Amino acid sequence: MPLRLSELLERIRPSGTPGAPSEGQQQRIDADRAEELAELAEVLRQYEEEADALVAAANERASGRVQAAEREARQIRSGLADQVAVVQAERTVSWPMPPTDGFPDRGGAGPTATSRGSDPADALDLLLAGNKRFIDGDNTTCTDAAIRRAETVEHQSPIAAILTCSDARVPPQLLFDQPLGHLFTVRIAGNTAADPVVASLIYAIRHLQTRLVVVLGHQGCGAVTATIEHLQAGTDLPGELTPVLGPLVEPCRLGLDRPGDPITNAVEANIDAVTSKLRSLEPLSGSIEGQPVGVVGACYELTTGRVSLLGPAPPGPETVATG
Repeated sequence: MPLRLSELLERIRPSGTPGAPSEGQQQRIDADRAEELAELAEVLRQYEEEADALVAAANERASGRVQAAEREARQIRSGLADQVAVVQAERTVSWPMPPTDGFPDRGGAGPTATSRGSDPADALDLLLAGNKRFIDGDNTTCTDAAIRRAETVEHQSPIAAILTCSDARVPPQLLFDQPLGHLFTVRIAGNTAADPVVASLIYAIRHLQTRLVVVLGHQGCGAVTATIEHLQAGTDLPGELTPVLGPLVEPCRLGLDRPGDPITNAVEANIDAVTSKLRSLEPLSGSIEGQPVGVVGACYELTTGRVSLLGPAPPGPETVATG
């Protein structure tokens, strides 16, 4: 352990011994003095490093507080803009909306269902913009949560229906940075199009006026991985998991047949298969009351947080299909 600075300073002071030292004594004195000065320099260097570390830590804490304040300010601005949009919509759109296709009226779709995101392309733009905020760490999901909770007690206004995997690492509301009431989420392991899943999506389109369906797979899907492992081993699927893994067999076969990573290939093949199936069904294949219905496939990257689209974009107002 180095000596304290005060001890070193005491040691290098002249001793005050009368009489001139001999040549040998002077050499020893000079050597001792040089050693003590070197040790003093090392102690001073350590003090400087410690001081620099303290200054850097203080600057980092100050920078963190500034960044936190900037994020809070952005969230407040975003929340205010969202509230302004809701107020404007309430002034121009009457609600609750009338029931459609035999569904009973249970609160309607709310004031924003036909005023914001009703066009599939516009809704997709809102989702991708939210995903960018998620990637950048600028989420506004929890802004004014109490207000949004109160607003959605009697109605919901989902801008999109998301069919995705049950994986705990894939929360649509967070990764698309959408507030309460904006996403109608249907989750099943492997994001397959089982009958209850399809029925839920049709409910969102017919009753809640949702015009965009996103089939969202994800990197490293456990259900896909398990199915591939059974195919490679030549073993049967576990009986209790067959309803979940069974629809993944064909996409996984395609993933194994294609060059590249079989899991990635199978995830994308499954997204394509589910998207194609949904597009072939009424009312997901055309339009309702003159408004287009879009179905798009997308894949979420666990490593980056990015949602990438697979296949064509949803139709806009100028490409409304007849259904």
